[in-house]
Amino acid sequence: MRRVHRGDTIAGALILALLAAIAGWVAWKGAHPDGRKGPGGGIKDAFDPPGELAGYALKRVMSFSTANLHEYINGQAPRYFQFGFKSLTVAEYFPPKAKGASLVVDLYNMGARHNAYGIWTDGRGEEASDVQAGNAGYGSGNMVAFWKGGWFVRIRSLTDEDQSQLVRRAAQESAGWIEDGEGQLAEFAVFPKDGLVAGAQNYQNEAAFGLAYLNGAFVAEYDLKGRKYRLFYADAGDAEKAAAVLRAHAKFVSAGGTVEDSKVDGGEGFVWGKEKYTGPSYLAMRGGIVAGCFGLAERAEAEALVKDVLGRIRTPAKVK
Repeated sequence: MRRVHRGDTIAGALILALLAAIAGWVAWKGAHPDGRKGPGGGIKDAFDPPGELAGYALKRVMSFSTANLHEYINGQAPRYFQFGFKSLTVAEYFPPKAKGASLVVDLYNMGARHNAYGIWTDGRGEEASDVQAGNAGYGSGNMVAFWKGGWFVRIRSLTDEDQSQLVRRAAQESAGWIEDGEGQLAEFAVFPKDGLVAGAQNYQNEAAFGLAYLNGAFVAEYDLKGRKYRLFYADAGDAEKAAAVLRAHAKFVSAGGTVEDSKVDGGEGFVWGKEKYTGPSYLAMRGGIVAGCFGLAERAEAEALVKDVLGRIRTPAKVK
């Protein structure tokens, strides 16, 4: 079987609906044996294909864990580990008499909704366009990827023919097999709306903004009257760990710029400064939560926005 690499835009379709539905059912059934819509039984009898798909056969099912994911996506596995990867189910279908395109569905169990969203946004290429599938999807050529619940799903058809419409319909169908009543990430609701760039929110599980000490960050981008900046917040776990993040940031800024004001003491703290690569930044903490602003040159404005974000957080999300 051919290997899958990030950004694959290989073609394909017909049996996609079958493949996606079954693969989604398999992984979900394993994690939620009593909470699944859809048929029971094993993977081979989980879906009774309609007439146009009749004859397509499930020929291969593979499972991967953290120990052997590199065998399937060599070189890309560390990206998935960064977003909490748990397991991968791969199902491949072949048409009657092995003539025509095979279809592949990769269903990644990412363990949590924000992890599935994070790997979905991380893998989107510039050539991709929005696709209505799952909580959000994108497609390029004959490939569609979407996220729903704690799952990241990639659907492809292995042919050079244009099967993009079939792939998209298959993605919509397969998404219906995964239960998720929450829709979009509630964590993004804390960000102020004024100037918020549509679709420019993401979750960075490790090294947000390229900073090794800043993990589990929900990030939003802004463009307000020509001023571009980013807001974020992250749950460090407790006040001591949050203070450690601020101290690490102060050290980073001072190494490549100037810390103009800072205070980290007694469960409270902030750092304001300018660094040659990240520009001006204001970070503050409240308990175990760290929030910040990158890109605004006026401290008062940056500080007000960060305090606003911290004030909106009622029950911080525990990220893993």
